[in-house]
Amino acid sequence: MTKKILFLILLIFACLIVGFFLGKYSQTSEIFDLNALTDHLRKVNNEAPGTLPNFKVTSFIAPRNGEIISWAKFDGFILESFSKYLKNMNGFSHLTLGASRLNADDLRYIKAQRSTLKMLFLDSCSIEEQAIPLLCDLNVRAFQLCDQKPSKKWLDVIASMKELEELHLWHISDFRAYSQMLTNLPNLKHLVLHDVPLAPEDMAMFKKMKKLETLSIDSELATKPEFRGVTNANFDLIQVNANSQIPSFESSMLY
Repeated sequence: MTKKILFLILLIFACLIVGFFLGKYSQTSEIFDLNALTDHLRKVNNEAPGTLPNFKVTSFIAPRNGEIISWAKFDGFILESFSKYLKNMNGFSHLTLGASRLNADDLRYIKAQRSTLKMLFLDSCSIEEQAIPLLCDLNVRAFQLCDQKPSKKWLDVIASMKELEELHLWHISDFRAYSQMLTNLPNLKHLVLHDVPLAPEDMAMFKKMKKLETLSIDSELATKPEFRGVTNANFDLIQVNANSQIPSFESSMLY
């Protein structure tokens, strides 16, 4: 009887392992099918070569934890909505959107990925002002925002990201609007500010962020006497400039 019970336990365990790997294979197959579909969409588009907006869907296994990363990258979607290319396709973990015009339907599509989306990168996009609140309450761990004027809508969006661990703000004209809100993000560990004006009093604000591990700011700011005291804080200060490697958002957030 004992041997039979032990055999059944081992059999169940073996089935679970096989099921796990079959699930991984199934997920990967679906993503590769999606990759083939997007390639097909490029071929059937009749626009002249060189005018087609760039988009790419890839998948790979993250080296840190073995999770399957499904990543969609869109760039230059000005005349049409990027979301129409994906329609009902869901399950993306990473979305990169650059130099594109985003409407309410696009933001609703992003929100529909809430259960799986871990990284969202918005680079120099034109976004419908009234649609911005649709991005509230995303569960992303990493978020990048470039070339957007500070507004209450954007502050509310970022403040609602309670799982956020890494935030990149690029080309932001007024950091004061963000400073107090950032101290209320419970899990923020990495903050990158590029081409963002800072005042000495902002250093005191950074020191209030107890979980902050790294702060990256432009080197011309970091070398000023009034900013040197930040090295006594509980986080590492990283200096970046146009001639050095800005901390890579895409490579650092492969969860």
